[in-house]
Amino acid sequence: MRASATDIETNALNGARDAIVASNNVNNGNNGNNEYSILQLNNTIIQCHFNDDDFRALVKDLKRKVEYTERMNWLCLSKRPLGPPHRKSSLPKHQEVKRRFLEICDTTFSEEVRAALRLPAFDSYEWSDADVIHLMQTMFVELGFIEKFSIPVDTLREWLYEVYKHYNEVPFHNFRHCFCVAQMVSQTLYILYNIILYIYQTSCTLSNLNSYVLCYNLSFP
Repeated sequence: MRASATDIETNALNGARDAIVASNNVNNGNNGNNEYSILQLNNTIIQCHFNDDDFRALVKDLKRKVEYTERMNWLCLSKRPLGPPHRKSSLPKHQEVKRRFLEICDTTFSEEVRAALRLPAFDSYEWSDADVIHLMQTMFVELGFIEKFSIPVDTLREWLYEVYKHYNEVPFHNFRHCFCVAQMVSQTLYILYNIILYIYQTSCTLSNLNSYVLCYNLSFP
């Protein structure tokens, strides 16, 4: 039968204790035979060593404890070191992105791009930040929200830029992530829109949903 992790630890402590006693006997010359005492000490130390199965059991038990601790982190039952502070985009970068966006915001993407925007495989990382803001504007136009709710185009553009500006440069919950979620929701809305658009309240709900997903991780640390 394989020893448990607790048994292994107990045996190790007992072995270490015996080794210390043997070492003291050598130093004090209690046996009157140093060679015999040294041999006894070596044998005791060897007996303390774990075999392969014991090592595997000990590592497995340690792994289980670590994984359990990780699972408990979300309950704040254990403390985790704080990560580096979040990074905000620089103001000059924001201003440059806004300038570029305002230069292109009156243009229209090709039919090929607009069709790709409705597909799950659309890759926003092929586009600049200004282009992605423009793509967000296109989603609102394609879904008919501007006409349906009489949204001033300038107001929409300013709002989209503010959304962009308030996302931090963090590994995951960043501006690109917000676009990916909004684009995924828009794919669903394209389908729903053609089915139940005639119900005003539903149209309002769809617009609110698309606006919400753009903002749900603003200033994420």
